[in-house]
Amino acid sequence: MAHRLMYHAGQCRFLHGHNYAITVELSGPVRMDSGMVLDFSVLKQKVKQFIDLMDHKTMLYGHDPLVRVLVDNEYGDHLFIVPFHPTVENIAGYIFNGLIRGGLSDVLHSVTVMETNSSFAKVTKA
Repeated sequence: MAHRLMYHAGQCRFLHGHNYAITVELSGPVRMDSGMVLDFSVLKQKVKQFIDLMDHKTMLYGHDPLVRVLVDNEYGDHLFIVPFHPTVENIAGYIFNGLIRGGLSDVLHSVTVMETNSSFAKVTKA
C-alpha cells in the first residue's frame, strides 16, 4: 500500500509504499464446544476485509490535496481515502476498532501493523 504523511518534515511527506504486515492477537477462554478461543477461519475472514480495502491501494488523508488530483484520473479507483493521517499508528487503530465493531470485542487483544522490519505500531485493548 502507498501513502504519504503530508505534514511530515522528512521524506515521508512524499508518496511512497510499504509491504505492511498485520498481526492480530486474541485472548480469552478456550470454548469447551470447539476447543478454541475463536475459529481462525472467522478471524481470517474479518481481517481479509481490511486487507481487501488496502491491498494495492493508495491511502490518503481526506484533506490531502493529492486526493483531488488522483480521484479524477485513472488512479481514482485505487484510492483509499481515510479521515485520519495514514500513519502506522492510525492504521493499526483503524483495524483494531474495525475488528471490535466487527464482533471481536470479547476476544481481540491487540493489532500490530508492521510498516518495515523495524517500524511498527501496536494497539492493545485497555
